[in-house]
Amino acid sequence: MPSEAEHNLHLAYAEASVVLIESLMLVLVERGVLSKDQLFDALEAAIETKKRFVEDGIHAELSGLAAGTLTRIANSIAAARCRKGAHT
Repeated sequence: MPSEAEHNLHLAYAEASVVLIESLMLVLVERGVLSKDQLFDALEAAIETKKRFVEDGIHAELSGLAAGTLTRIANSIAAARCRKGAHT
């Protein structure tokens, strides 16, 4: 079992990774590398995969949390796009 410090370090890495990926997704859309539809299709595919894992009992608890996290990321990106569009 990892120590509390090790556990917190892993959580910090995970949180930083999510923020970085979310930022990169926005840059890819802003630069025209991906369309908004392509980005949301990829997010939806990841969400559906994690939901299937829950249904199939594959790391069900973790997969459920991951599906929720991916949904929050999708909502955050949608909100960021709306905020950016309101200012331009």
